[in-house]
Amino acid sequence: MNKELFSEFDDFMQKGFALLYPILSRLIPMKPSQKKELPYACKELSEYLTTEREMLSHPYWTNPRLVSAYVHYFMVWNLIRLCKLFPQINLGTIPQKCTFADLGSGPLTIPLALFLSRKDLHKKEITFICSDIAPQPLQIGKNLFEMLRQELAPQCPWKVELVRAPNHKILRQIHTPVSLITMGNVLNEGDEKKKISTFEQIRHIFDNACQLLDDTGKIFVVEPGTRQGARMIQILRTLVTEEIQERDEDELENFSFEDNASMEQNEEAPCQIISPCPHGISCPLAKQSQKQNAWCHFNAKAASVPQELKELSQKAGLDKESVSLSYLYLAKKEHAQKLVKQEQSDHKARIISDAFVVPRYRGRARYACHEKGLLLILDSAAVPTGTLCEVKFPPKMTYDFKSKAILCTLKTSPYKNLKEAEQITDTTEKLLLKTGKKVASSPKPKTTGHKTTTPFFKNNTNNTKAKKKK
Repeated sequence: MNKELFSEFDDFMQKGFALLYPILSRLIPMKPSQKKELPYACKELSEYLTTEREMLSHPYWTNPRLVSAYVHYFMVWNLIRLCKLFPQINLGTIPQKCTFADLGSGPLTIPLALFLSRKDLHKKEITFICSDIAPQPLQIGKNLFEMLRQELAPQCPWKVELVRAPNHKILRQIHTPVSLITMGNVLNEGDEKKKISTFEQIRHIFDNACQLLDDTGKIFVVEPGTRQGARMIQILRTLVTEEIQERDEDELENFSFEDNASMEQNEEAPCQIISPCPHGISCPLAKQSQKQNAWCHFNAKAASVPQELKELSQKAGLDKESVSLSYLYLAKKEHAQKLVKQEQSDHKARIISDAFVVPRYRGRARYACHEKGLLLILDSAAVPTGTLCEVKFPPKMTYDFKSKAILCTLKTSPYKNLKEAEQITDTTEKLLLKTGKKVASSPKPKTTGHKTTTPFFKNNTNNTKAKKKK
């Protein structure tokens, strides 16, 4: 049975998003001149957070103009992507009374998203420890949470504790076992001025987080669906799967995953991957990302967007047709097996690309991640990106010439074998000749070459694109 990664908003979430901007207008009142200036501030902050990061000599939370831009634009888009993902995340056992820790919480984006998207947790007595280096966004987020709760679920017993502390210190200040540790845009915003590398910063956070988890403890990390965000997730993944040992500074600056499998392993990692990876072995995209335009991220259509956000995005020139993210969800190994069995099976694969045409075969195909490696699932356009789906393999493994991916079909496919999926016609022959591609003379090739209509791993489909530095 296929399981989609993203879900549509239910009535509760729609009510919550309808209340967001009216509440924000009370929390952060703006004069007409400030409202007129808001789209320009959003565009400026977008550049600071992407291509002009070195210009942020001071944290943007100290600038009221940029604070307003973040809360009205970036926070709401982040809420949308998380609220589409969280209903599909299997949180497993959550104690009736427990503690969640949200690092780099900003305006409490992740706690707010959990409140809006997981009504099943509303009866739990959860204390959220929310940390950040700037007090202002924390207070804005807490006020927003309290006002939303009063409007939507006043019986919800959640408590929020605010702590002003950097990520590397807060984990040492918490002295109670934690059931869930969350990090949103934390790894991507590491301190580049520190003497230790990004890898060491991530390892330090991961090691300290694992020590805090209770018996049912889990870690959820989400980053923007950009190459940089996916790179941070990939570094964390290597720590979890024990594929990497300590490297010197020069190696870390040009971090490569090609030779991880041959490296000496560290001591056993305490956590196991639950999602999105359908396995805990080496990432099949590791080598592909070095050679092609490929990184692990997932896109979902930008649906149920508040009208206020639509108008602000258009005025700022930052409107989106989709939302994108990269994430990793982990659990302590003692608790992970049950979750893994529910999420994974020997024949399940995660769709990781848009659909594209593969000459010689019917329909459109998608790439997928599987414990056997990278797959090319034929005639799978109807399955959304991110879906965990069951596949079937031919008796004899056949590999794609270009990507070296294993050719296969969906378990529900009407084709009994790859030959039935072939579609060799005169039109196809002419198209291949016109594009300069040679047509294999054998009707049963062991490998197949193809020219895709999209890159191996399509870039963010967001209309917002980072500008290249001149």
